Amino acid sequence: LGTRIGYCMPSCGGGIVFGEAMKRRGAEWHAVLPFDEDDFRAEAVGPWTARYEELRGWLRTTRHAATTEAYLGDEVLYSFAGRFMQGLALARAAEVGLEAVAVVLRDPAGGDGLDRFVEEWKAGGQD
Repeated sequence: LGTRIGYCMPSCGGGIVFGEAMKRRGAEWHAVLPFDEDDFRAEAVGPWTARYEELRGWLRTTRHAATTEAYLGDEVLYSFAGRFMQGLALARAAEVGLEAVAVVLRDPAGGDGLDRFVEEWKAGGQD
């Protein structure tokens, strides 16, 4: 896609790999955290902590907090962060005159919570 600007939740696996790919190409990368960063590391980063920390320190990384509250086991914070991320991406794309495209990496085992993200993206008229 020739991506120059990217947004994602940098959780274990795909989110961190995406951030690393953005770093390699020198692109603008925005990490969206759904809740308190320490809780996010413990809940969603796990064994990928060293790679997360390396990305966190990269100069072209901007961190956005959808909320700063503790996780407390409520999955709705991920959904809210996904919607928040969509708004950030759409606003940035309009600002620089680019088309926003959602690329979703889905775990074939399911349980990744991406259905709502995809539904909301499509409901907003995006592909």
